[in-house]
Amino acid sequence: MNLQNLAGVKVGILLLKEEQLALRSSDNATEYALDLHCQKVFKFLEEVVSIYGAISLSKFDGEACSNAWFLIQNLDKFVGFQERYLDLMLEDPINFFPAETAYLIDRVLVNKGKIQVYGTQFAHAGNGVFKPKRTIEPKYVNKRRADVGLNTLEEYSKKWGKVDLSDFYC
Repeated sequence: MNLQNLAGVKVGILLLKEEQLALRSSDNATEYALDLHCQKVFKFLEEVVSIYGAISLSKFDGEACSNAWFLIQNLDKFVGFQERYLDLMLEDPINFFPAETAYLIDRVLVNKGKIQVYGTQFAHAGNGVFKPKRTIEPKYVNKRRADVGLNTLEEYSKKWGKVDLSDFYC
C-alpha cells in the first residue's frame, strides 16, 4: 500500500476495513487469521500516523476518518495505540466525529478495566443476552449520548438482539 500520498493511504485504509469485515462475517475465519489481520492493520496505521498524524477530517476526508476509526476501534490487542490515537482525537475534536470519539473513549476505558462513559460497550451475559458494561452514572448516560450525537441506550441496544437493561439504571 502506497503511503507516499493521501490517496494511497485512503485506499489502504478502505481495503483493510473491507478485509476485516469479510473476515468477521466469514464462518471460516480463525482466531489466528483475525490476529494476523489485526497485526497488519496495526503496523499500517502506526506507520500512517507516524507520517501524517491522525487520520482526521482536515487531512483526509470523512470516509477515511471513519474507516480508520473503525479499524482502530477493533485493535483491542493494541490498547496503547488506541489510547494514543484517542489522545490525538481529543487534542483536535473538531476534526473527528464526536460519536466516534465517544465510542473510542469507551473502548479504551473498557480495555483498561475502567468504567465506560457512553454505554457503547456490551458484554455477553449468557443465554444469548447482552448487557452494557459498567457505565458511570447510568441515569445520565442518554444525556451524554445525545451530547455527542448518539441515540438513546434503549435504541442502540436493539442492535445487540436480546438485551437486559433491567438493572442498568439502578
